[in-house]
Amino acid sequence: MEAAQARKNTEQLAENMATMQSQLNFLMQLQNGCKCLPVMLVSIYSLPFLL
Repeated sequence: MEAAQARKNTEQLAENMATMQSQLNFLMQLQNGCKCLPVMLVSIYSLPFLL
């Protein structure tokens, strides 16, 4: 039971990471050369840990 839950959590996490990577790529294209980009990246990556 716990192993199944752990596997489900891991799959969910991997899915979230893939989604974040897609959003990240989109933002990098959108904000190419923007000085505020590093701040945005930090915000995006710290968001899941704050929730």
